[in-house]
Amino acid sequence: PFGLQGRSNVRAGLNLNGSDLAATVGRVQLRKLDSIIAGRRRVAAQIASGLVSCEGLQIGHEPEGAESVYWFLRVHFDDPRFSCDKSEFTAALAAEGIPVTASYRHLPAEAEWFRERKVFPPSDYPWGLSDYQGDRQATFPCPQAIESVESHFLLHIHENFGDREVTDIVAALRKVEAAYSKEDTQ
Repeated sequence: PFGLQGRSNVRAGLNLNGSDLAATVGRVQLRKLDSIIAGRRRVAAQIASGLVSCEGLQIGHEPEGAESVYWFLRVHFDDPRFSCDKSEFTAALAAEGIPVTASYRHLPAEAEWFRERKVFPPSDYPWGLSDYQGDRQATFPCPQAIESVESHFLLHIHENFGDREVTDIVAALRKVEAAYSKEDTQ
């Protein structure tokens, strides 16, 4: 939040700061939700198809039976195959005009409010309650979640992307992959 110290959310809570106007627009958008989701799935499938021949990039794992909505597309970056790190790779994609985010590491166990036991500052609720039976100092390392976040980048997509946008995205991904591939630098 603006004007507060810290690098993460300072308290637990939902971001429900919408106005009446935002709610009105949201209600109209809900009528379009099925087509929005279908469009995002179409775009994601087209990009995934375009990456089949890539050695170092794959669409993030989707569990069997799951159907992603794809508000963004997670792309696995196979670090050993490249002569650069993920940040440099995504910077090159951004230079090509591709909307990407190198990392999206927002794990509740790492949040300031959790680490400092300040869900509702200044109290130490719920850990400070006399009835609390859990470990008041427990930490929850999440190595698999961290590995997953750090081995992927986000590709921002839109349901109205057409063949031209998908072709441009796939071409840029392949171009940057070829430029930084260790196989091509030997």
